[in-house]
Amino acid sequence: MRKFLLLAVVLVAVSAAWLTTRPASTTETPSTEPSVEELATTRIVRTDLVETETLTGTLRFAEPTTLVAQLPGTVTWLRAEGDVVDRGDVVMEVDGAPVILFIGNRPMWRVLRQGVDDGSDIEELETNLAALGFDDDGSMTVDQEFTSATRRAVRDWQEAVGLDDTGIVEPGRVLYIEEAVRIGKTPLLVGAPVVPGTPAYMVSSPAQEIVVWNDADKPELLKIATTVQVTLPDDEVVSARVTSVASTVTVLGDQRVRETILVLVNRAAGSGLDETPVEIEVETKRIDAVLAVPVNSLLALSEGGYAVEVVRNGSVVLVGIDTGTFADGLAEITGDIAEGDLVVIPE
Repeated sequence: MRKFLLLAVVLVAVSAAWLTTRPASTTETPSTEPSVEELATTRIVRTDLVETETLTGTLRFAEPTTLVAQLPGTVTWLRAEGDVVDRGDVVMEVDGAPVILFIGNRPMWRVLRQGVDDGSDIEELETNLAALGFDDDGSMTVDQEFTSATRRAVRDWQEAVGLDDTGIVEPGRVLYIEEAVRIGKTPLLVGAPVVPGTPAYMVSSPAQEIVVWNDADKPELLKIATTVQVTLPDDEVVSARVTSVASTVTVLGDQRVRETILVLVNRAAGSGLDETPVEIEVETKRIDAVLAVPVNSLLALSEGGYAVEVVRNGSVVLVGIDTGTFADGLAEITGDIAEGDLVVIPE
């Protein structure tokens, strides 16, 4: 019995010695793999994907043309750029007398007075006088004959605008154009001499338009009535609609193009901008109600194709998927996935 007690004492002593001399255990190195909670994730969403193509256009005032002076003399007053002039308004002054805008599509080419041969230019003059209210008694018939009633209307008009009331209208006293116009740049200076045919102003419609030279081989991009999104220089995005497409093809450099005209749906948008570059986003393809994830969540597989890392039951599972349309940083995906699934966005 004493031998067994002695052996137990020896074993306890040895054990104690070993415990006191064993090096302290080292701390376990933590895993470098982040937990599911630390991963950047996003949910699979059901959404519409739209592919677009970006074109460049020019926002300008529509139908630019040149208005020419038709009276000889010295310029004594000019309109400011941006003014809008309509029927009966003063366009400029030559030798201190006003030049008036009338609406019509034929230029004045002869002196109009009682006794001249009948003509469509007389009818054009009478149309404007009547529209401006210079036939209060209704005695003037709007036709191609210059009558005494026409002369009275002319004299009333001349008196109203500050001209000598001669009843005679000389070429160049009125300038005809088809609609109200916005005054653009002018090569003239007050005090400069002018002769008939001198360019007076660049003019345009007060309405704006966007001109796009669209690839003639891609007519489907911009068809009549197509609605597009336009980004203005201040980054405002507005809608525009195609109103006309040229029937003829123009060659610009090495590209075949067609002139395409769009108008802003909100005519007040871009007010005052002229000859200004704008970007146009044209919808080329639309896929509705598809499952999609951010493109940067896709993993390219070595054997080909793509996969996403899906969080399931607290673990990350690699799931192979098929891709479809890509748009706006999203990718259409199909496979063993569902709307609302969490997918990992690799860092």
